[in-house]
Amino acid sequence: MAVTHSCCGRFAARWTRSCHWGEAETAAAQKSAITNPLPAIARLIAARACGSAKNCARYFCRIDIFGQALDTSAPPTEQGRTVGVRSIALISLLLAAFTPTPPVFELRDVDLNGLDCATNLEGAAKTEDGKERNRQKNRAPIDLNGTKVVALDVPGFLARVAEYDRQIGKKRRRFLTPADKEQLATLESQVVSLTGWLVLAYHGVPETTNCKSRDFLDWHLELLAEPTDHAAQIGDPTPIICEITPRTEGALYRSGVRIQKLAAFIRLPDNSFVATGSKPHKIRATGYLLWDDDHNNDDRDVGSFIGWFSKDGYHHPWRSTAWEIHPAVKVEDLGE
Repeated sequence: MAVTHSCCGRFAARWTRSCHWGEAETAAAQKSAITNPLPAIARLIAARACGSAKNCARYFCRIDIFGQALDTSAPPTEQGRTVGVRSIALISLLLAAFTPTPPVFELRDVDLNGLDCATNLEGAAKTEDGKERNRQKNRAPIDLNGTKVVALDVPGFLARVAEYDRQIGKKRRRFLTPADKEQLATLESQVVSLTGWLVLAYHGVPETTNCKSRDFLDWHLELLAEPTDHAAQIGDPTPIICEITPRTEGALYRSGVRIQKLAAFIRLPDNSFVATGSKPHKIRATGYLLWDDDHNNDDRDVGSFIGWFSKDGYHHPWRSTAWEIHPAVKVEDLGE
């Protein structure tokens, strides 16, 4: 069996980072993989314990299995048996590592007992506008039976919120008058369903909404008017953002929603893109309308097309409007 040693080192480094190891543990794992690559394969299987098997497996790069003796000290007749047994065992382990829908980079049955601010809808915000925004983001799931839902496609959504932008006439909540805030509250009380194509999804970063927790993060779903066969690129149209919060994630998970089935690509914590193996699915996301004015800068946040990538790998602009569905309380799969 021939394994690219430098690749094993990169795999070990990425895997240990995904499991939140410290620098010392990461360096030790990387050195071990470079000097003795075979145990790194076993570590790949162990990575399932921290929930990152499929992504770690993708990072493992190129593994070429040849009909070579793994134990050259054994007699020729024994070498064949050794190769056969070890190859079968190795292939079995690798197949197990590549099982679909791993628990990391996928929805989960969230237990909010571990969230420090589970009962504090304002999260860790310090400013009044931040507290107002977080209260809206942290709204609880609702029963949609009997609820008036405004059904929109991507062009319809953009036309509707463009009118809202005109009515508000300001870029930030902190500039709103009491009368403006009443108008915004009415707009944000709407429950909206948006139909579009889910090409890319990813975990958000720690933010005040969830008390800056690294364990409780929002999921971002990027919905487009038309599907694409690639992750975000310069020149692509920007999406409408729909966000699943820790407060709505568990119910969606229990309803059978799986991001890696619906999205064609996942953005990883290092901002690289990885294919899920699925084609983009057309979905219908239903939830509260929200004006996320914290991401309302022209060119950097809001625009019609992706124009540039920052050094840290984020694409800009990354959204077509500051208006979004947040939180999403229902996600329906409408097929490929």
